[in-house]
Amino acid sequence: MSQPAKTLRKILHPDHLVVAALTVLVLWVLLGLIHAIKFLDPVEKVIESMSMVDVYYRISNSGTPEVSRDITLVDITDLSERQRDSIAIVIEDVLAMQPDVVGVDVIFERELIDSEADAALRQVFYDAAADSSVVVAMKLTSPDARTHAFSSAVHSFFVGQLMDRRITEGCTNVVGEPEMSITKYPVYLKYGDDSLVYSLPALMTRALTGKDVTPDRDGQHTVSYRGLRFPVVDYRHILENERLIRSHKVLIGSTREETDMHLTPLGRRSGLEVVAYTLDSMVEGDHVWWGGPFWVFIVALLGGAVMNVIDYFVTRPIHRARPAWLRFLAESEIYAKVLAFLWMVVFTGITYAVYAYGHKFVDTWLALATIAFIEEGRLIYKALLTVVKARFGEKSIAKSIYADDVK
Repeated sequence: MSQPAKTLRKILHPDHLVVAALTVLVLWVLLGLIHAIKFLDPVEKVIESMSMVDVYYRISNSGTPEVSRDITLVDITDLSERQRDSIAIVIEDVLAMQPDVVGVDVIFERELIDSEADAALRQVFYDAAADSSVVVAMKLTSPDARTHAFSSAVHSFFVGQLMDRRITEGCTNVVGEPEMSITKYPVYLKYGDDSLVYSLPALMTRALTGKDVTPDRDGQHTVSYRGLRFPVVDYRHILENERLIRSHKVLIGSTREETDMHLTPLGRRSGLEVVAYTLDSMVEGDHVWWGGPFWVFIVALLGGAVMNVIDYFVTRPIHRARPAWLRFLAESEIYAKVLAFLWMVVFTGITYAVYAYGHKFVDTWLALATIAFIEEGRLIYKALLTVVKARFGEKSIAKSIYADDVK
């Protein structure tokens, strides 16, 4: 057999995958112990937050953000929910400028003592109900942990009063842990036994494109936080900013309300901005395919196997090198750690390119951990080979690339 063929056989040898699999197994056992031991909950939370998607988004937005040319936020933070007559005027002014679609991210739960203010708001939505390009927010409540369905909902007061005119409502629920970064937004959520309630940005997208947003297997959309910032028009200056509203996608709500701030890959953002990024992502079709646990495991295997190949062909020969300082580096494992670090950098670059240009994301925290701890998997594998050799003889491990290392 020629030397290139022998080298290729060693590169593709199954031992590399076995070593990677053992490393992943060790890591999963450790994670299981961390999950089982209650006082290690803070450690588990840190591990859960180690998503590379935040890093990818920050890389994508490291330059000067582009100003959105078609999505505008109308800020009514300084108007309380009780100032409904003023909010009605804001919505009227916006609609008069003929935007492409309007989303009102406010829920007007109960009627007020001021019946005139309620009447003004009711009339605005009565007139707007004839046009499906106006979507008002609602909230689903009382989730069932077993079925992942919600059993009740919070609507604006006028929805039940305008039964003759169907109000287009979209939920604004964000699914996930409050302390985690928002990377996904629902396309729809389950309500009751078999109903689906679409989200506010999903319904706005349908009004614009005439098509439903394609969700992932969990009914969600992975938001592409591309380098954008959205122009914000204060409600007092609507008339001077017609160019930012006419033929635009307009979101009306709060941009400075502290209780409505959320963690995102770009830092803290208002709920209205999260909806804006989601709307932009849905309309542009920038859905990111999100690999589940199976793909996390596969990518970890591949990353670890390549690291083992690198170690076999680079670090291993150094052990036989004549210069004493090279042998010292190899025996101290400094060289191997440097190689692991370099491969982690290259590996992260590859996965970022796949995310940025192919819109495919697989969380790589397990792969990076496998690369870092590949030596542990290799030691376990050599120990297993030692046991097999002692039990079944030298021929039983003759095909292993580590046969010469086993005593």
